[in-house]
Amino acid sequence: MAAPETHAEAQARYRTGDLLGAKALFESALADDPGHWASRHDLGFLLRQLGERAGAFHHIRASIALAPEQPIGWTTAGLLIGDAGSFQTARRSIDRARLIAPAEPTALIAQADLVDDDECPTFAAQLSARLRQPDLPDRLRARLLHALGRVLDRLDDTPQAFAAVSAAHAIRRRSQPYDPAGDTEFFASIQAACGTRWWDRPGYAGRSDVQPIFIVGMPRSGTTMLEQMLSRHPDVTAGGETLILQSLLFSELPRRLNQPFPECLASATPSDYAWVAARYAERMQDRLSGATLFTDKLPANFLLAGPILKIFPDARILNLVRNPLDTCVSCYLTDFALGHNYATDLADLGHHFRLYRSLMAYWHGFGDPRLLDIDYEGLVAQPEATLTSALSQCGLSWDPACLDFDRASNPVNTASWQRIRTPLDAARTGRWRRFDRHLGRLIGSLTSSSQEHGDHARRALVWEPDLKEEALAVLEASAGLRGRDETARQLARLLPLLAADPRSLLRAASSAERYAEWALARTFLRAAARMAPGVAAVHTNLAVAHGRLGETAAATDALRRALSLTPNAPEAASNLGNFLAPRDLPRAATSHRRATMMAPYDPGLYVNLGMTLMRNAGTAPGTERALHRAIALDPASQSAGLSLYHLEAVAEHPEGAVLRLDRLRCAHPTVGEVHYERGCALRDANRDNEATESLRRAIVLAPQFTAWRHVLDSLTGHASRAAPIDYVRELFDQYAERFDHHLTEGLRYRTPVALSDVVGRADPLRRRFGRVLDLGCGTGLMGAALRDRFTLDHLTGIDVSGAMLAKLVEKGGYDATVEADIETFLERPDSGYDLIVAADVLVYFGSLERLITGAGRALAPGGILAISVEEGTGAAPFELKRHGRYAHRRDYIEALADACGLSMSLSETAELRDEGRQPVVGLLMVLEHFPITHGHIRQQQSS
Repeated sequence: MAAPETHAEAQARYRTGDLLGAKALFESALADDPGHWASRHDLGFLLRQLGERAGAFHHIRASIALAPEQPIGWTTAGLLIGDAGSFQTARRSIDRARLIAPAEPTALIAQADLVDDDECPTFAAQLSARLRQPDLPDRLRARLLHALGRVLDRLDDTPQAFAAVSAAHAIRRRSQPYDPAGDTEFFASIQAACGTRWWDRPGYAGRSDVQPIFIVGMPRSGTTMLEQMLSRHPDVTAGGETLILQSLLFSELPRRLNQPFPECLASATPSDYAWVAARYAERMQDRLSGATLFTDKLPANFLLAGPILKIFPDARILNLVRNPLDTCVSCYLTDFALGHNYATDLADLGHHFRLYRSLMAYWHGFGDPRLLDIDYEGLVAQPEATLTSALSQCGLSWDPACLDFDRASNPVNTASWQRIRTPLDAARTGRWRRFDRHLGRLIGSLTSSSQEHGDHARRALVWEPDLKEEALAVLEASAGLRGRDETARQLARLLPLLAADPRSLLRAASSAERYAEWALARTFLRAAARMAPGVAAVHTNLAVAHGRLGETAAATDALRRALSLTPNAPEAASNLGNFLAPRDLPRAATSHRRATMMAPYDPGLYVNLGMTLMRNAGTAPGTERALHRAIALDPASQSAGLSLYHLEAVAEHPEGAVLRLDRLRCAHPTVGEVHYERGCALRDANRDNEATESLRRAIVLAPQFTAWRHVLDSLTGHASRAAPIDYVRELFDQYAERFDHHLTEGLRYRTPVALSDVVGRADPLRRRFGRVLDLGCGTGLMGAALRDRFTLDHLTGIDVSGAMLAKLVEKGGYDATVEADIETFLERPDSGYDLIVAADVLVYFGSLERLITGAGRALAPGGILAISVEEGTGAAPFELKRHGRYAHRRDYIEALADACGLSMSLSETAELRDEGRQPVVGLLMVLEHFPITHGHIRQQQSS
């Protein structure tokens, strides 16, 4: 492989955090081409991170000799010089880089830590100007924002400094997300592998050639300062940060034992520990020119404290313990080169800190005195006393030179590279207070003993009340206690707080959608669209809210806006097809086909296309092709399987439908809808016991579908008060496209004409009605029959099915339509109707008391209520039939009518429609409203 290709692969390894693998590849590239300046530079940069200072200088100088016109070489040379504390010399090298390329980002970033205080305002302006330029990759933009944050902090502009760092972290989180659950699992796996039985087994007890002092803790907890102090002791050599131990335990020991880390620790023997100890001693002595008493300062080695004690009998572990807020805030403000993904979010920082603290408590639980906590605040306030204790733990006597740590000559390439060169002062503690107004999420995470996000959020809001996401989280966590209506009210109150944050507005809209508060969701999404008009996802979600509210035109407009912003958005194109389908099938199918062309391997898009084509009987071959394509892409797709079942089962015998659904059940045993459809097919095949069992299983798997309970009740004889509104709405929404044809041609539906006739016969002289209300108007068949016989001044239709009303509006003939529950609508303070009709509507209600009482109130004096019902013959006032419709006794209706001031003008039996090629016989009733006078009341009483 040529040097450029090997170099590219090495860079990729580096970005994943595989530093040793990247080092080997950089060296391989140079073996192929010693003059490849980029490999020279990048190897030198990497060696600086690994603490191999001599090699780093060698390769950086070589890269400058090969390509002196490249600013990056001069910048890295400046960083290496700065590691040793020669800041003015470092500044001159970085200035040279900026002379070559004034706007080069890495030179600007490096110079941010070297400018004098009086230069900070000008330098902050330069950083801001570079950030306004659009040619920056995300990685460099994030680093420049960090640099700007550090400069603004020096200018005491704390809010803007914090904002710049937070913007940097927002960029990094997109490519380097933190996985709290994965981190928790990793820490738990270490404890599981290193249990009490593991600790009780012997470790390595032989003589070691080295006496390492491991300095561990959270990053930014003072580990560098402690190492510099110890290194001033004449008997101690500073080892710096090295990956030698982690390489041995994370990579080499697992290969030796053929087990991953940390499981390999559980099966390691004393000879394995000796093998690790020998290799560690050899490599560290090579690195430190034969030193035997040295520090190994890698904070993350706290993960390995237990194994260290088993492997190195002469080792000591010093764990730096610093105020959690100071530690975490310092981590948040630090521009880490690699890893530390938890540090990009304050709540995640708190989570990781709690994991660290818990693991250290676990290691202390073994009671080994070689593990010692060093208090950072004590080290700052009383350095001699604290250091004396630490030195004694390491078998060393006190030396006053340890207090002159700022004079140590050891190179430092951590985030402390400048601060470590200054004496101790009070400013090293309590720095978190500068940012205290922004730390609610950190404090909530640190102080909560619960893993529930709601508890973290509540604690965070106590400290920082204006936190948007936490306010939403608390509301969502307590929604079950508040109830739906109160949750909706609380959500609405959050709008002013969230108004300037599109992301929080989207989340609030999602919360509103969960409670079917679509109007509130629309409000949040409209606000998000005002704040972020160029974000296609906002308009796509707004379209869904409009659609749920029956605002089809607004929904299609929002989706067209989304597609204008992102023309290749398959979800928006597919949703547009869904909204167009009820009134423009050709354009809907075109939109769905467009979606499948944008994402040809998305099975859901083919399902949507197939379901749209299914509305048109003439497109059955295209429907079948689309659904088969969806199944080919995802054989486990239950939506495609069920849709194909519905397509092919229309003319199929019930037993054949059951066999088809049995195959689907084998593929999707935990999908409630499959068991529901199977139960319906078994019912149609007159296999009621099996149908009941299948329906019960469906309800267990998906208890949220109340409609399924109604179908089960129709088989078990349990007559509920009424069919669930969701059941009726879904039934007729699916039925809308073919409703008229199926009823008039397939079922020979006679009710509208017959009911219109009995109204005419009840009052032969009546030719005109003023205000007319059609309950359950559907697609308007009843209204058309009335207009054929009477003059209607104003006709209002009400229905729970938005799809049926859409067809009605398309056909015309009604002056107004309302999508609402009938019983609720009749309780409005709206009266004065001359005629109220309910054709084949009462079959979806068991108890009619509320409905007839409401109709009685809504009628004008002398007004007429005309209804059709299926006649019940049992002893109960009403009964639920097998196919989910109710039948009512005649005397039950008569008694209700009389109690509501309605008198029976006409009642007769009639054939309403056909079912199973047999006529369904029911009752047609005309009830007239008469005013209840005092005389009438007295007459009832006297009788």
